[in-house]
Amino acid sequence: MKVFIVSMALCIIGIEALVFGWDMNSYSYLQTHLKALAESTAAAAAVNFNLEEFEDSGDIVFYQSEVEGFVEYFVFQASKDMTCFQNGSICVEELVLDSTGDKVGVCLSYTSNYDLFRSPFKSEKTLVHMSCYEWVTLD
Repeated sequence: MKVFIVSMALCIIGIEALVFGWDMNSYSYLQTHLKALAESTAAAAAVNFNLEEFEDSGDIVFYQSEVEGFVEYFVFQASKDMTCFQNGSICVEELVLDSTGDKVGVCLSYTSNYDLFRSPFKSEKTLVHMSCYEWVTLD
Protein backbone atom coordinates (compact mmCIF):
# COMPACT_ATOMS: atom_id res chain seq x y z
CA MET A 1 0.00 0.00 0.00
CA LYS A 2 2.91 2.31 0.75
CA VAL A 3 4.30 1.80 -2.75
CA PHE A 4 0.92 2.62 -4.27
CA ILE A 5 0.58 5.87 -2.30
CA VAL A 6 4.11 6.99 -3.16
CA SER A 7 3.71 6.16 -6.86
CA MET A 8 0.36 8.02 -7.02
CA ALA A 9 1.93 11.06 -5.30
CA LEU A 10 4.80 11.06 -7.80
CA CYS A 11 2.35 10.72 -10.67
CA ILE A 12 0.27 13.66 -9.43
CA ILE A 13 3.37 15.80 -8.90
CA GLY A 14 4.59 14.93 -12.41
CA ILE A 15 1.27 15.83 -13.99
CA GLU A 16 1.15 19.10 -12.05
CA ALA A 17 4.66 19.95 -13.30
CA LEU A 18 3.66 19.23 -16.91
CA VAL A 19 0.52 21.35 -16.67
CA PHE A 20 2.45 24.20 -15.08
CA GLY A 21 5.01 24.00 -17.91
CA TRP A 22 2.29 24.22 -20.54
CA ASP A 23 0.64 27.12 -18.76
CA MET A 24 3.97 28.92 -18.39
CA ASN A 25 4.59 28.47 -22.12
CA SER A 26 1.27 30.09 -23.02
CA TYR A 27 1.90 32.83 -20.42
CA SER A 28 5.26 33.71 -21.97
CA TYR A 29 3.64 33.64 -25.43
CA LEU A 30 1.04 36.18 -24.27
CA GLN A 31 3.73 38.31 -22.62
CA THR A 32 5.79 38.37 -25.82
CA HIS A 33 2.83 39.40 -27.96
CA LEU A 34 1.70 42.05 -25.48
CA LYS A 35 5.23 43.44 -25.40
CA ALA A 36 5.36 43.60 -29.20
CA LEU A 37 1.97 45.32 -29.28
CA ALA A 38 3.06 47.91 -26.70
CA GLU A 39 6.29 48.54 -28.62
CA SER A 40 4.48 49.06 -31.92
CA THR A 41 1.84 51.35 -30.42
CA ALA A 42 4.47 53.45 -28.67
CA ALA A 43 6.52 53.66 -31.86
CA ALA A 44 3.46 54.74 -33.86
CA ALA A 45 2.67 57.36 -31.24
CA ALA A 46 6.27 58.64 -31.13
CA VAL A 47 6.41 59.54 -34.81
CA ASN A 48 3.12 61.41 -34.81
CA PHE A 49 4.17 64.95 -33.95
CA ASN A 50 3.69 68.41 -35.45
CA LEU A 51 6.38 68.81 -38.12
CA GLU A 52 5.71 72.54 -38.67
CA GLU A 53 6.20 73.28 -34.97
CA PHE A 54 9.36 71.20 -34.98
CA GLU A 55 10.75 73.08 -38.01
CA ASP A 56 9.93 76.50 -36.57
CA SER A 57 10.98 76.22 -32.95
CA GLY A 58 12.56 72.79 -32.61
CA ASP A 59 9.94 71.71 -30.09
CA ILE A 60 8.25 68.35 -30.38
CA VAL A 61 4.51 68.76 -29.95
CA PHE A 62 2.38 65.65 -30.23
CA TYR A 63 -1.08 65.59 -31.74
CA GLN A 64 -3.00 64.41 -28.68
CA SER A 65 -6.15 63.24 -30.48
CA GLU A 66 -4.30 61.56 -33.34
CA VAL A 67 -1.96 59.74 -30.96
CA GLU A 68 -4.93 58.46 -28.98
CA GLY A 69 -6.55 57.38 -32.25
CA PHE A 70 -3.44 55.47 -33.32
CA VAL A 71 -3.20 53.69 -29.99
CA GLU A 72 -6.90 52.76 -29.97
CA TYR A 73 -6.64 51.52 -33.57
CA PHE A 74 -3.62 49.32 -32.80
CA VAL A 75 -5.32 47.86 -29.73
CA PHE A 76 -8.56 47.23 -31.62
CA GLN A 77 -6.77 45.51 -34.51
CA ALA A 78 -4.70 43.36 -32.16
CA SER A 79 -7.70 42.22 -30.17
CA LYS A 80 -9.49 41.38 -33.41
CA ASP A 81 -6.65 39.77 -35.39
CA MET A 82 -4.34 38.08 -32.88
CA THR A 83 -5.74 34.75 -31.77
CA CYS A 84 -3.81 34.76 -28.50
CA PHE A 85 -5.85 37.75 -27.28
CA GLN A 86 -9.27 36.27 -28.16
CA ASN A 87 -10.00 34.98 -24.64
CA GLY A 88 -9.81 38.36 -22.95
CA SER A 89 -9.65 42.09 -23.48
CA ILE A 90 -6.82 44.54 -24.06
CA CYS A 91 -7.11 48.06 -22.74
CA VAL A 92 -4.90 51.12 -22.64
CA GLU A 93 -4.04 51.70 -19.00
CA GLU A 94 -2.05 54.85 -19.57
CA LEU A 95 -0.93 57.02 -22.48
CA VAL A 96 2.03 59.18 -21.51
CA LEU A 97 2.68 62.29 -23.57
CA ASP A 98 5.36 64.36 -21.86
CA SER A 99 4.61 68.07 -21.66
CA THR A 100 8.10 68.90 -22.89
CA GLY A 101 7.58 66.63 -25.89
CA ASP A 102 10.52 64.38 -25.13
CA LYS A 103 8.74 61.18 -24.11
CA VAL A 104 5.81 59.15 -25.26
CA GLY A 105 4.73 55.92 -23.63
CA VAL A 106 1.94 53.39 -23.72
CA CYS A 107 0.87 51.06 -20.93
CA LEU A 108 -1.31 48.15 -22.05
CA SER A 109 -3.04 45.56 -19.94
CA TYR A 110 -4.57 42.26 -21.00
CA THR A 111 -7.25 40.79 -18.77
CA SER A 112 -8.13 37.18 -19.45
CA ASN A 113 -11.61 35.72 -19.02
CA TYR A 114 -10.11 32.75 -17.17
CA ASP A 115 -7.07 32.04 -15.00
CA LEU A 116 -3.87 31.87 -17.04
CA PHE A 117 -2.59 29.10 -14.77
CA ARG A 118 -4.64 26.01 -13.99
CA SER A 119 -2.71 25.34 -10.80
CA PRO A 120 -4.40 26.24 -7.53
CA PHE A 121 -1.08 27.65 -6.30
CA LYS A 122 -0.76 30.39 -8.95
CA SER A 123 -3.61 32.66 -9.94
CA GLU A 124 -3.06 35.29 -12.61
CA LYS A 125 -5.58 36.98 -14.90
CA THR A 126 -3.89 40.25 -15.87
CA LEU A 127 -0.75 41.03 -17.86
CA VAL A 128 0.65 44.58 -18.00
CA HIS A 129 3.39 45.94 -20.24
CA MET A 130 4.63 49.49 -20.75
CA SER A 131 6.75 50.81 -23.56
CA CYS A 132 8.25 54.27 -23.72
CA TYR A 133 10.20 56.20 -26.35
CA GLU A 134 12.26 59.29 -25.71
CA TRP A 135 13.56 61.83 -28.20
CA VAL A 136 17.25 62.56 -27.66
CA THR A 137 19.11 65.42 -29.27
CA LEU A 138 22.75 64.88 -30.02
CA ASP A 139 24.96 67.94 -29.77
